[in-house]
Amino acid sequence: MADDFDLDSPAKQTVFAKLVGVSQPTIASHLNKGRLTVDGSYRLWLTQYCEHLRGEAAGRGGSQQEELTAARIDESRVKAANGRLDYLSKRGELIPRQWVGSVLTDWAGFANREYLAGIREMVAEIKSNFKVDVDDEMVIDRAGAIVGRIRDHAEHAIRSLDDSSK
Repeated sequence: MADDFDLDSPAKQTVFAKLVGVSQPTIASHLNKGRLTVDGSYRLWLTQYCEHLRGEAAGRGGSQQEELTAARIDESRVKAANGRLDYLSKRGELIPRQWVGSVLTDWAGFANREYLAGIREMVAEIKSNFKVDVDDEMVIDRAGAIVGRIRDHAEHAIRSLDDSSK
């Protein structure tokens, strides 16, 4: 380079590449990626190029840096979630899926038996108190439909619980 090199003159890729000791395609790549300002001076390009090199040296640059950062963030989230699960488990606040399904099935069976018994008792009282004839078959059909919907809902909830574990 000549002694009269003007840092404020418009930069040319080939000259700048020689100045910093890289190939012209490398400088073109920096321009394409927006690391160097199009139509910038040698002074501006030197500043931008050095800033980019400092960033890479500090671990802020490079093509894989964003992926690495995302992976570290994801790993931190997983560790935090596992830590919360361990904490809740130690406090006894986690409920196993199988237990929830069993409790739901037991509750639905109990509720259905109670509904049927309650409806039968109510019909018997109506017959006795008001001296009316009530078709028992019709009552059992209607009550059976209600009980069936409760059973189906419980089964659906258990299937949803099982499906969410996959």
